Amino acid sequence: MKTSNMKYAVVLLLVISSSLLSKNKSESYGVGFNFYQVYDTTQLYIYNQDTIFRPLLIHLWYPTEL
Repeated sequence: MKTSNMKYAVVLLLVISSSLLSKNKSESYGVGFNFYQVYDTTQLYIYNQDTIFRPLLIHLWYPTEL
């Protein structure tokens, strides 16, 4: 039992120390965003006492150049 706990402690120490020692570069990256509203024609949805196809809002993030 103690050996098992000691192994977990060593692994945890290695993970924490490696994350603290890594140099995180703070760089700027371009990002684009777009959204689309599409409808799922296989599912019905009740909205304001009307039955419509189920709306799906898709958010799309993507990398761009600066």
